[in-house]
Amino acid sequence: MKELPKQLGGILAIAALGSGLLNGVDPVTCLLRGLGAYFVGVVSGQLWNLLVSDDSGPREPSSIPHEPKAEESPDEVPSS
Repeated sequence: MKELPKQLGGILAIAALGSGLLNGVDPVTCLLRGLGAYFVGVVSGQLWNLLVSDDSGPREPSSIPHEPKAEESPDEVPSS
């Protein structure tokens, strides 16, 4: 899950570069758009990881006290 921002940034950069080249945009402008799209993808991927991932660690047991189970006394013999 930690490589998601880089992958998303790469996909957006390739899409921006491809669409710019297919539409006949200036090469320098294509590179700037690709770079901007990469950073937008990385930032949005980091935000996604921040909102979705659960890195809270091990969970604490509930604070509700449990009633102890009644223990069998040694004098009692199970009936068959």
